[in-house]
Amino acid sequence: MLYNRCMLLSLKTQRYVGKNPVDGSPYSADYQGADAGMKNGCVFGWEVVE
Repeated sequence: MLYNRCMLLSLKTQRYVGKNPVDGSPYSADYQGADAGMKNGCVFGWEVVE
């Protein structure tokens, strides 16, 4: 369970959508998955806004 986090899978490439946190590049759909610390950019946080 990711607890207020999500991962988006590209149906075209079968890879995860992510944003590189180091170089600030645009989003891309070429991540194989999350790393152990979930800090490689393909895990997004979310919260409910009322």
